[in-house]
Amino acid sequence: INSHNPRNNARRTIITNTNNGKTIIPTLRSKTLLKSVSSSSSPQQQQTPPIITHTVKNLTCIEVTTNFPQIGPITILEATATSQDVLVADALSEEKTNETKLLHADDPYGTVLWPAAASVVDYFLGDDDDIDEDDGNDGGGSKRRCDVANKTVLELGAGTGLVSLAASAAGARRVIAADYESVPLALLEYADECLNGRRGVTTTTTTEEEEGCRERCIIETVHFDMCDASKPLPPSDILFAADVMYEPRTGRAVARRVREALERGTRVIVGDSPGRAGRGAFLDELGHMLGETKERA
Repeated sequence: INSHNPRNNARRTIITNTNNGKTIIPTLRSKTLLKSVSSSSSPQQQQTPPIITHTVKNLTCIEVTTNFPQIGPITILEATATSQDVLVADALSEEKTNETKLLHADDPYGTVLWPAAASVVDYFLGDDDDIDEDDGNDGGGSKRRCDVANKTVLELGAGTGLVSLAASAAGARRVIAADYESVPLALLEYADECLNGRRGVTTTTTTEEEEGCRERCIIETVHFDMCDASKPLPPSDILFAADVMYEPRTGRAVARRVREALERGTRVIVGDSPGRAGRGAFLDELGHMLGETKERA
């Protein structure tokens, strides 16, 4: 894996850095969310939009919209600073039972939009004019680096689901958003149903006429712990993961999942922000495993 060369297609795994011409804006709790800001926009267009709130699972959330030229705006829900504090307190609580806790894995950070998600979307929507002809082009006349149209897409550690929502808008046949916490999946389901335009009905109830006018697929959410080696990945054509290497343990787990996907013939795109604690563990583990695979071959 060469994290500095996105043209490297030897193992069809891409490490995508962030800070690619976009503005990273810190929230009140010093977390990061990413908004697209065009350098050609007028000052009026760059003004801060009004804050729109929604309540999901008794948490107050705000809309965060990122515009992608190829598919238009995608809106996710992010917990407000106050709601994030509620989740942190829930994660630290030793008094609550499984029935009263909001978080079952004690991870409060999935309700925040992290910057690598937008970088992954930028990557798979981007033109492949600047990469080798056989690198990342899925055929069919598409000029995108990774054409998700009519493919089954899996997002691992989906969180607020920007990548999943973008894949649905880009024409994926099926999108599976996997996370080990139910709260971010609830935010994603809400954004999918209420904030991002018309969704198609499920294929089991779709007539030919309805199927012809369907604009995007309904996102399927599943509870999945990527660190649990006893559970295989849901099958997919393309696997996305963004900003999930926040500790060495998860970095190693992502590496194992990448290998699992590659052995199935799945294309893998991983995005990670510089400085994540699990980044080195991911690269070391994956390099070791792929080296073993090469030796056996």
